[in-house]
Amino acid sequence: GGIGGGLAADLVLEDSTVAGNVADSDGGGISIQSKGTMTVARVAFLDNQAAVRAGGVYSHASGHVSIEDAVFRGNRSLEEGGAGLYTDGSGTVGVRDSTFSQNVAVGDGGGVAIHSSGSVVIADSAITDNQSQSNGGGLENSGMVVTLSRATITDNLAALDGGGIHSSASGEFTIVDTAVQGNTAE
Repeated sequence: GGIGGGLAADLVLEDSTVAGNVADSDGGGISIQSKGTMTVARVAFLDNQAAVRAGGVYSHASGHVSIEDAVFRGNRSLEEGGAGLYTDGSGTVGVRDSTFSQNVAVGDGGGVAIHSSGSVVIADSAITDNQSQSNGGGLENSGMVVTLSRATITDNLAALDGGGIHSSASGEFTIVDTAVQGNTAE
């Protein structure tokens, strides 16, 4: 893959492009699996691929993950979901002013897959024109505390359920001032 982080590493990536990387497992663009934090600002994740999950970014961090003004486009996950972003750590995740488009996943969550035990907030972001060969063409939620605020979820496609959003979570899921339209589940 592109960039990996382990142990207690803190990762800061700004004003960059992460493109055309291939991972044999998770995180074609970035894989962070640590007690550290990750800050991403003004980064484009383009055409990355993961054999398992998260063609763009895989986050299994216990620290805070911040993603701002990022573009996730054309990423692929060949076994599971979250072709743009897959998060399943215990830390908090904040995504702002970002775009997830034209990502394709075999599993749940064409654009984004959330399986975190920490809180996740996606705000002022667009999840559009993504595909899942399973559930949640735009977004799959099985996280514990998830908030979508001022987001746009449009024109996504799921082969099973939840063209825009599929939620299988038993935790708190809040959607505020968010447009969900033009999505298709077959």
